[in-house]
Amino acid sequence: MQLLKFGVTAISLAFLSSTVVIAAENSCLETLYDFGANYNVAKFEKNGIRKSTSESNPNGENGELLYLNTFTLKEGWVKTLECKSCSPKKSITELLLASTEKLPCGLTNKSSEAEIVKKFGPVQERKNDYLIYNYPPIEQTEAISFKIEQGKLSAVHWSMAID
Repeated sequence: MQLLKFGVTAISLAFLSSTVVIAAENSCLETLYDFGANYNVAKFEKNGIRKSTSESNPNGENGELLYLNTFTLKEGWVKTLECKSCSPKKSITELLLASTEKLPCGLTNKSSEAEIVKKFGPVQERKNDYLIYNYPPIEQTEAISFKIEQGKLSAVHWSMAID
């Protein structure tokens, strides 16, 4: 009877421990996602090289255009989408930042793949030099990718879904 009690306690503690780790990982992933989604692109818009295209907005009023802009700087690039009927009127669709930028969750250009996995949990997908995590947990419509070069983080890429 004592052994059974101990076994249940050990399992409960193990479950609690893994739940705390998962919550911490999701918290860091959420923090990093919010950082990218709310990134202030003013520096890119002011100093970056701009490429723009436009296309008809299939969900807007007749003749309304979607404006797709890409701003490039040495430390990365950002893609934005703008339109009159969009909410918000301008939003980030993609963002790539070199790991030299100040990033949340203690990420630096010295972060190893093992440190990233420790902070964000098991990698959901690998493509070339990228470790990919989908977000949010259920919908998984967004992606955060960590570019690894020579075993260390070199850039973070956010890919946002557009409604």
